[in-house]
This record gives sequence, C-alpha cells and structure tokens, in this order.
Amino acid sequence: MKLTKKVLSLNGEIGSSYVEIVADASICVQHIAYGKNIPLVIIDATRFPEITRAIDLHRGFNEGKITSTWGSTLDGEHICLSVKLTEPVETDFIIHFITLKHAILIELIIFSQLLYIQAGKPGDRLKNDLDAPKLLVEVPSSHYADEWSDIFSKVMIRHYKKLKYSKKIAKKLVREQREEHIKIRDFRLKS
Repeated sequence: MKLTKKVLSLNGEIGSSYVEIVADASICVQHIAYGKNIPLVIIDATRFPEITRAIDLHRGFNEGKITSTWGSTLDGEHICLSVKLTEPVETDFIIHFITLKHAILIELIIFSQLLYIQAGKPGDRLKNDLDAPKLLVEVPSSHYADEWSDIFSKVMIRHYKKLKYSKKIAKKLVREQREEHIKIRDFRLKS
C-alpha cells in the first residue's frame, strides 16, 4: 500500500488538530512488548485541551478504539501520523514528524508498532514528570516499512548531497545511519 498518495496539508487547514512534537524519548519495560524499545512523543497540546483530556480519560482503560494512518508530503520531508480515538472518548489529531529530525522515532514506531503519546507544552521532558498520563497506541506499520525505507533513503541522500557529499558517499552514510538505527531499534530490556 502506497501511503504517500495520501498527502496531508501542513498549512494548518486540516480537519483534525495538527500537533508538533516538543520532546521525545523511548521507554523499555520488561512486561510490555517483551522489553521492546517503545518510542514516546510529548506533543504540544496547549491549543488542544481535548487531546489532554482524552489522554487523561484513557488512563486506567486497558482497551480503547484507536486508529492510525501514516502519510507524507510528496518530497518525504514531513511525515504525519493521524491518530483517531473513538472510545472511551473521541478526538483526533495529527502528529507532525520532520524526517531529518525524527527519523529514529519513525523507525522505532514502525518496528515496535507502538507509540506512547503524552500531552504537554514546549519545554516539557519525560524526566521532569515520569508519572504524567501517557497513551500507549498500537500503530500497525508493517505495510509502511518499505515505503518509509525509501523515503528515508531519498531524504537523507538529498540532505548529504546538499552538504556537498558525492552520491556514492551519501549512500554510504545513509547505510551507516540505517545500521545505527537498527542497533537502537533492536535493543530490548532483558530479564
């Protein structure tokens, strides 16, 4: 399935709430996803109290109805994850990722197929409030993995070429970066 066909506008004229990432981290817990490295994003929900409320209300629920969809701009520079919560409370929002800045986060989400989402504001960090409500979302992504790999390679090669590297060296740098991502991605907390 080619999800880049679903191009999302980045000019703020989107039906759902468009949110930026203010901080990120990863969490490994032995009893969740067999100790996989699960990414966390803290999103700027200051203009969208309904997102904060939805995350707060999901606390204590083991199940809920949540759907997610990946999308990107045509040049691959921006990736969006549309999240729609329907139970126990309804809201929807789009998380904006910048490929150059958030590549490892996207990689971790696709591999683990999970994402912690925490509402916050600019300046918030996980270490400052470990007990803040977090929503653990399943993000089915196996269908997007190949497309993401292509997007990542094209964006990074273009980036390295702008930095005056030859195409051959740029490809080598992308392979090395991918290998580092795999090391981080494959990390698991062992018992």
